[in-house]
Amino acid sequence: MRLRHISNPEQGNTYLPEFVEDFNSRFAVRPRSSNNAHRPLTVGENLNHILVWQESRLLSKNLTLQFKKVVYQIQTKTGSYALRNAHVTICEDAQAAISILYQSRELPFTIFHKQEHLAEIVDSKNVDRALPAKTSIPAPDHPWRNPHHFSSPKPASSS
Repeated sequence: MRLRHISNPEQGNTYLPEFVEDFNSRFAVRPRSSNNAHRPLTVGENLNHILVWQESRLLSKNLTLQFKKVVYQIQTKTGSYALRNAHVTICEDAQAAISILYQSRELPFTIFHKQEHLAEIVDSKNVDRALPAKTSIPAPDHPWRNPHHFSSPKPASSS
């Protein structure tokens, strides 16, 4: 694009069909078979639970768990003792939406408590950037502000 002097998105979009045709003519490879090897999703497969970040958690006695400094509480209609100490999977998708799964079933939950941002761990190389900059201004009566305070050195007397 630089060699064609393309410097903005409009020019790039105009050049795109030519680029794709050239790229495909040089690098495209015909498949050995024309059969479509993709299989359909089964009833038990849900892409919203597959294409996510997953972490395991253990539910507490009061059906809570913690993930990324947020405490979530599972909501049940009855006092469910079966879920105490149960292993659940917490899923976070690309939009940061959270879902909690137990045996591939999605559980209803509420945010019980969101922790405050107390402190952040900073490695030693970035400490100066993390701390607020200190500006120190000398006081009005500081010796640096009085140029006559510092007298020039007296010549040594010869005796």
